[in-house]
Amino acid sequence: MSQFKYLELEHLLRKEIKANHFLPSGKLPSVREMCQNLGFSKATVLHALHRLEAEGLIFSKPRSGYFVKAETQNDRLSPKRINPPAAPRDVTVPAILKDIMTRSAAFDILPTAGATNDANHLITLNRHLSKALRSRPTQKALYYNDSSGDMRLKDAIVSHYRHRSLNQDPSQVCITGGCQHALFISLMATCSPGDTVAVESPAFYGVLQIMEQLKLKIIEVAADPEEGLSVEDLVEKITDWPIKACIV
Repeated sequence: MSQFKYLELEHLLRKEIKANHFLPSGKLPSVREMCQNLGFSKATVLHALHRLEAEGLIFSKPRSGYFVKAETQNDRLSPKRINPPAAPRDVTVPAILKDIMTRSAAFDILPTAGATNDANHLITLNRHLSKALRSRPTQKALYYNDSSGDMRLKDAIVSHYRHRSLNQDPSQVCITGGCQHALFISLMATCSPGDTVAVESPAFYGVLQIMEQLKLKIIEVAADPEEGLSVEDLVEKITDWPIKACIV
């Protein structure tokens, strides 16, 4: 039996769904019913449901509850893995993507399977953001900070790790303005123009944009939608080519 109650409930519900004990798009018992019948707390039940929702097995409807996804009732065929080119090549971001980004219509993150706009964590985040904007309207909370990072944040991080017996100077802490900035710095620190970088195939267009800007070559590594990066393909390409970095 699992140490964590939410994992016990998650395993139980997944087993019931896989065994087709619920109709396609059928409604799961309410949170209140599961709390009463199984003896779990509301927080435990919601945690298990959120994990199954992120997995794509169930979905939620506002004020209606949680439902089984219809496609989970039958075995689904996994998309075929496309074997990428075996040799490094120059990076060229398609013109259509550049046009999309120029029009500020690009996206950074695709919603996970089963995600809903009224997810509790997003509501909580928006509530905190609104509170911060009201209480400190001059702090420019919606803008990126200085590229070197906020010194108060650096001091707080150093103080936090000092309690873990890790003494650092704030100047040694690197604060990045988002994932793109972090990736840009990482590639600048590890690669030079003309170097080869291994990337999962298919790759996020933002990665390709940075690599094109830094004049790096790309070598694609096969990736499976269920099993992830092909370690065998990566080993083979590392053996054949001087790969300086790998983005996964």
